[in-house]
Amino acid sequence: MVSFHGMNFISEISSSATSEITLTDPWTSLSSNEFAKPNYGLEGSICVLSGVVSASGDWTSGMVIAKLPLDCRPHADQGELIFGVNHEDSSHLVKVRVLTWWCVL
Repeated sequence: MVSFHGMNFISEISSSATSEITLTDPWTSLSSNEFAKPNYGLEGSICVLSGVVSASGDWTSGMVIAKLPLDCRPHADQGELIFGVNHEDSSHLVKVRVLTWWCVL
């Protein structure tokens, strides 16, 4: 059995309400007909991130991917948020920190 209790998602956000995320080196966008450019948008108080990025070369744990705008960072009382993301046939964790950056673990 799988419970979806409490799960929320946004199925679509207007492209006019989104802004591109500036990536740090060595990260690049994999935008194409298949993948969207990395961007963010606010839907009320919810920050929606989308797009696909790749590191051009080797990357290590803790590398900064991008700096998110203040509206898309957790509040100081929340600490940092950690999300699981897909990377081809494996999984990775992404941290969103209060005062710093969007980072890979």
